[in-house]
Amino acid sequence: MVGRIGRSFILAAAGAAVLATVLAAGCGGGSTTSGAVSGLIGPEGGRLEAGGIVVVVPPGAVAAPTEFLIARLSGAQVPPPPNGLSALSAGQFEVNGAMLFAFPVTITFPLSPRLAVPPGQPAPLTVPLWQFFEGAGWDIAGSDVSAPVSALVSANGLTATASVVHFTVYAILADYAPLAVGSSWTYHRTVQVITPPGGSPGPEETSTVTATITDRQMIGDFNTYVWTEQGDTTSRKLYLFRTTSAPFELLLAAVDEGAGITELNPPAKLLMLPPAAGQTWQVTLPQLDPSAQATVTAETITVGGIEYDAMKPTLVPAAGYVDISFAPGVGPVKWKDVITTAESQTVTELDLQSYTPGGG
Repeated sequence: MVGRIGRSFILAAAGAAVLATVLAAGCGGGSTTSGAVSGLIGPEGGRLEAGGIVVVVPPGAVAAPTEFLIARLSGAQVPPPPNGLSALSAGQFEVNGAMLFAFPVTITFPLSPRLAVPPGQPAPLTVPLWQFFEGAGWDIAGSDVSAPVSALVSANGLTATASVVHFTVYAILADYAPLAVGSSWTYHRTVQVITPPGGSPGPEETSTVTATITDRQMIGDFNTYVWTEQGDTTSRKLYLFRTTSAPFELLLAAVDEGAGITELNPPAKLLMLPPAAGQTWQVTLPQLDPSAQATVTAETITVGGIEYDAMKPTLVPAAGYVDISFAPGVGPVKWKDVITTAESQTVTELDLQSYTPGGG
């Protein structure tokens, strides 16, 4: 399928004044502005760059000098991604006239936030390339011809490169809550008790906890993912649900600490999808004060020797707080639970050591 959103869309994204100043600079050349790049590229091939997005046209891809136009999209310029996914990088790509390239053209996207590869996940990392067509919406590029296009993520997680045979809006989308049966996260767990609060910390207890999505299970009206934690001496189950229509949210529908399932009515909101710094909402958990609130902050965090760009909702109960740091494409990379009483303060931390994605 060949499609173009039309120049009216890119005019809105880059601004008519920007395009008015763009001059074709000959084969393989172009004029760079803060919003868009335009240039003539001929049969010998060439290169254009806009906002960190790099397009490389190989020799023979076009038969005659052709005007290429690219612009990086951000924020409200990106058509809303499906199912609460986050747009890590997106661009509008056009040529003068709809066409299929004779040879694939490569696009390199800068990723912000980055896509880190935790231990246990296959490297090099590949992710789907998403495409948008006006009137049709988002789809994985190439899926219409049973040949989905993947983008190769660089070792440092800062860029992703894909090859395409036509132009439209393309994007790298990521999930901050990748729930699938079979997915598994392994954490290093530490527990430290401080008695009294603000006093001297006691010895640090360490163990390993593995969390696996073991099943799907109905909890009331929710078809949840069963997050099963197994530690050296502890175990529990969390019943997680992703809403299937806007607003997209990650909800905790029930918990099982070993004494049976306790349903939460209403479910507790753990994350808004897509997450963004500054989001706030009320948290409803039995152990929390009724006025407890969650606030999201962006952070760069090193866990298990890997640096992640994460979104961290902090849940503030009556005594203490809970932090969960979510990284794109991985999910929760760190949990921190601080519970304070008059006698002591207990600090529990889970640091991700490996992650294996599941299949369904």
